[in-house]
Amino acid sequence: MAESPNGLKGLVEPTELVAWLREHLPATGRLVSDSRRVGKGDAFFALHGRRQDGSTFIAQAVQQGAAAVVVAIPAQACQAEDAAEGDVVQAEHAACGNFDYFKNLPTLPAGIQVPVCYVPCLGSQLGALADEYYDHPSQVLDVVAVTGTNGKTSTTHWIAQGVNDRLARTGDAQAVDANTPSRPAASASTQRPAEFAGLVIALDGDADAAMQPGRGRGVVIGTNGVGTPGALEYIGLTTPDPLTLQTLFQRFRADTEAPVGVVAMEASSIGLVQGRMQGTCIHTAVFTNLTRDHLDYHGSMQAYGAAKVGLFSWPTLQAAVVNLGDPLATEIIEVLHRHTAAPRIIGYWVNNAHGAPQAGQADAAFQAMDDDARARLRRFYELAMRCDEVLELALDRDSSQHVLMMFPGSVVKTLLQLPEVGADPVASSGGAGSVHGRQQRLQAMFRNVATLRLNVLGRFNMENALAAAGAWRSLGWNFPAIVEGLHQLHPVPGRMEIVGLPAAQVSDAGEAAPAAAISSTACPLVVVDYAHTPDALTNVLAALRDIAGQRGGQLCCVFGAGGNRDRGKRPEMARAVEAVADRVVVTSDNPRDEDPAQIIADVCQGLSKPAWRTEADRRVAIDAAIAQAAPADVVLIAGKGRETTQEIAGVFHPFSDPEFAAQALASHWALKTREVPHA
Repeated sequence: MAESPNGLKGLVEPTELVAWLREHLPATGRLVSDSRRVGKGDAFFALHGRRQDGSTFIAQAVQQGAAAVVVAIPAQACQAEDAAEGDVVQAEHAACGNFDYFKNLPTLPAGIQVPVCYVPCLGSQLGALADEYYDHPSQVLDVVAVTGTNGKTSTTHWIAQGVNDRLARTGDAQAVDANTPSRPAASASTQRPAEFAGLVIALDGDADAAMQPGRGRGVVIGTNGVGTPGALEYIGLTTPDPLTLQTLFQRFRADTEAPVGVVAMEASSIGLVQGRMQGTCIHTAVFTNLTRDHLDYHGSMQAYGAAKVGLFSWPTLQAAVVNLGDPLATEIIEVLHRHTAAPRIIGYWVNNAHGAPQAGQADAAFQAMDDDARARLRRFYELAMRCDEVLELALDRDSSQHVLMMFPGSVVKTLLQLPEVGADPVASSGGAGSVHGRQQRLQAMFRNVATLRLNVLGRFNMENALAAAGAWRSLGWNFPAIVEGLHQLHPVPGRMEIVGLPAAQVSDAGEAAPAAAISSTACPLVVVDYAHTPDALTNVLAALRDIAGQRGGQLCCVFGAGGNRDRGKRPEMARAVEAVADRVVVTSDNPRDEDPAQIIADVCQGLSKPAWRTEADRRVAIDAAIAQAAPADVVLIAGKGRETTQEIAGVFHPFSDPEFAAQALASHWALKTREVPHA
């Protein structure tokens, strides 16, 4: 403990600060670093950021009822002008060797009558501090952390949605005991799918075993907000700051009226680097994919990938769910095999290389593949062998009914009789013994099989659905429950969301229903999606390209790029859109502190020909795209999803893509079907 010249004490250890807080706060007191969220009895933490110094908001926090104030002692290292936002943790840690903690103490506002303490090197301790103060709330919750460039929001929503749907069907929630830690990975009602248009074969002992009672409802923490899907509270960050995160865990644990059992949270790369999740007991880590994004922060794809991989060395990890179709899976599985806790590894893969499996045709199907497809399949098998269990969805190109399989990774090597590394992973012909052995393994591989239809658009969403299924498996669900969960999925708001005409504006009954909208050509099909990276745009547009073809129309994309973010991806986004869309509309996203016209110019550098339209006013761009579309066309509005504001020059203006798109449909298409020529 260091002491200042004026007698103020710096509490260095989190346990010492916890004791100080408990002495000065009521039992309901929270730890808050945003002065706008301070309530009566809370402790306000005045932290240092790149743009603002929390000490300037002490008076506001006290006025709102703060019972105590904790001030981070400024160190010269963490006040450097070029320090990146969030790097305070590293900077303060480096400065802890400097004993002159009190050289530049911030001046307290006059008249502050609440206890104040000054703490050096506070940034690196926030997560552990909050976890200790709240008495380790995440330990009694099943926390599933999902990381990846794309798919985090959909995956977390579907994890929680599945938990809640199962709870509604079975009513088997078990009260969460504050002294009971989260469950061990795996083993999970003998309840069979109620409505299921397909075959389910579940013969493995543990895959068809009785499931444990649910610990409570599922909630999400992420881009769209916090809480139960469909009733979210927006908090601003994909991964909240350490104090907010642990406060949320405490809130979930304390909810006795609607107990929470599973928390599906988005783990952003920046949040991981900044240590926002420190102190969290993570049960399952999920990896979706890695493509270009956030290089303005990380600097390189290598550093970006390393941030994602770091989640899989989390000390409390009991299980990991990994997309075996992504190149980063190899590194992640290496890390997991070195993990001292030996977490269970569940791999997943959407296989569209050769459709649904057919008995006796595997070798012929492999030989018929092109080299790329063959390489992907070979890599999948090599990774599957290193997993404890694998979920594979084989897509049938000729129908919407696909085949889901769940099998132990251990069956793959013997099944395929893999020769030396580098050779084709296809069993060579052999004697009767080898054929018999292969048949046995084949039977083992197909002991858990189901045919199903997924109510989602696009291959990427099928991957996200499998990621959710892997998380359910890690929580103890059996195979029939997983199949039922997938069968019940419905789209996530702002993710491939179909915008319908307002009910009062629909001329034909049922026309506004999303299912009808896909097949109906009474008006353009308008879709809102959060896609804001080149890869995400490619995936979404590829799915909509097929739909546009079925409708006999063209595909238009309205998109922009965010300000104060990776400028290098802007032309790449344009190239991705131009490669698939018939018409390109470049507009503003969240310009933030940049000139919208300059952002648009940066984006257009990636186009081989002028955009169909450039328009800085996003609302005007949306209206024009919908107004000038033909009835059979598909219009994608990409980048913001269900965001409710647009940030321009530091001001957050109310803005909703779905709302403005619905208004445009009502304005231009409500009366009757009409033909509009392409401009």
